[in-house]
Amino acid sequence: MMSEFDSGHRSHALDVEPVALIGRRLGSLVQSHVQQVVEATLAQSKPAGSPLDLGYIDPVLAQLALPRKATDARVFERRSGEAILRLEAGQLLRNGRFEAQPLPSGSLARFVLLALGREAALTKNPEINLGRSAAAFLRRWGCDGGGDGHAELMRQVKAIAAVGILVGRRTKSGDRTLVGRIVDATTLDLERGWPRSVHLTAEFFDAVTTRGAPILLPAVRGLRRSALAMDIFTWASLRLPLATPQWTFIAWESLFEQFAEGPAPKFRRDFSAAAQLVTRVWPGFGRAFSLIPTGVLLRHTNSPVPRLPRRRARHSEVTP
Repeated sequence: MMSEFDSGHRSHALDVEPVALIGRRLGSLVQSHVQQVVEATLAQSKPAGSPLDLGYIDPVLAQLALPRKATDARVFERRSGEAILRLEAGQLLRNGRFEAQPLPSGSLARFVLLALGREAALTKNPEINLGRSAAAFLRRWGCDGGGDGHAELMRQVKAIAAVGILVGRRTKSGDRTLVGRIVDATTLDLERGWPRSVHLTAEFFDAVTTRGAPILLPAVRGLRRSALAMDIFTWASLRLPLATPQWTFIAWESLFEQFAEGPAPKFRRDFSAAAQLVTRVWPGFGRAFSLIPTGVLLRHTNSPVPRLPRRRARHSEVTP
């Protein structure tokens, strides 16, 4: 890919490598810098009882995202540094026959994942209520409705339930591969069409409730017309709060490897336009993120998740 870009430089200060984490067994693969980002952001917002409108996502899916457009491919990969995310489309049994499901993709699939994470974080229960219908789900989460929206939501829920996830990472001790799923498909009831609930796997439930990264949902709703803008916002929400005050350079080829779908020149145009959309919903991003001909510059800014005011203890709560 080097020949497709203006610069032959790569950013060695870059920490776009994702948390290679799907479940408990991946703890040894967690990158310390991403742990710090998640911990710093969680310190600003607690799931239980929080008035903020937050979704929660496994940090690996915040760094290496789903396909942005519907695809007939059965396998999809993203890479960042030594880490690789591989998604494998699955099948679900319905009316006695297995039906091939597509890979989850697009803005709606991303919002479903955030909604699942939010419900798990708030209720501390892997059984997630999806509502009585697709229309009810869309209304509840402030997404676009309509017949097409209902059908697409059903498509994405089934795709998420069926998809297999592999995370690979090359370490000093050798290559490691971990396998996981988001939903326990054996509990999915499709006999009446819309499943009123899904049961998260133990691995995914543990990831979003103990290490989930909080993402501001009003901002995501504002970006729902652009899956790439949603990906940039989610990635930057974790990355920028831990950046240094000095500008850090990231070459286009590093961003292409992590985000691109399509030819390099088009990616650069799309990425630039999507970054402008992110600035509209997160002004701090515009002050800490700058596009240049050879790549981007970034530096520290506060998380888009606002700090919660300290709750003043009532007199009866004060220990004498």
